[in-house]
Amino acid sequence: MSSFRKYKIKSLAGLNLENKTTKGLENLFKKTLKNGMHGLCFSPYEEGQEPGDILTEEQIRRRMAIIAPHTTWVRSFSCTDGNDLIPIIAHEFGLKTLVGAWLGDD
Repeated sequence: MSSFRKYKIKSLAGLNLENKTTKGLENLFKKTLKNGMHGLCFSPYEEGQEPGDILTEEQIRRRMAIIAPHTTWVRSFSCTDGNDLIPIIAHEFGLKTLVGAWLGDD
């Protein structure tokens, strides 16, 4: 029996992936990437970084260059610590943004 989360993700995608082989899943992923996605959640953090670490313009540009050919918009999760550069850089890549903000006690 598959988990509820697994079932939900598959149903949201509108695909039956139950009988796909690893190669079949790889081919589907490549096709989806080639055709492009409407939008992506974007996090410029690299290995070893976490929210609160300062992001550089160079780092955001490097990560944005990877995804820009495959989408038309990005969603960010914060607007501080360098994340405020994401909408500016996304615009330079011709991408639209949905800017998020971290809500907390402070």
